[in-house]
Amino acid sequence: MAQLGFVTRQNDGSYEGYLKTLSINAPIRIIANDAKMPEANEPDYRVMFEELQIGTASYTTNLQGDHYTLIRLAVPEFGPRLIYAKLSKPADKKNDDDFVIVWYPAD
Repeated sequence: MAQLGFVTRQNDGSYEGYLKTLSINAPIRIIANDAKMPEANEPDYRVMFEELQIGTASYTTNLQGDHYTLIRLAVPEFGPRLIYAKLSKPADKKNDDDFVIVWYPAD
């Protein structure tokens, strides 16, 4: 498990923060997917760097019934594969609106 960045929930429900690794330090926004059609299997959010969409995010539930936000990122710096991560509460839990982006590598 590794942290890929952090975000803070804004009053409008979007998130703002940074995608931050050893080689990346980029401001990101996670905004509602206003074009989502309820009957389609589309993501709840778009992950943006400036005007570029670099990923998506969706509410989901694991087998234990826990709800979380799954993030899928696709940026050249991460190579040819999608990176799957989720929003998690930080260990210090100082602010209920703060989240870390946690990567759980598959291999």
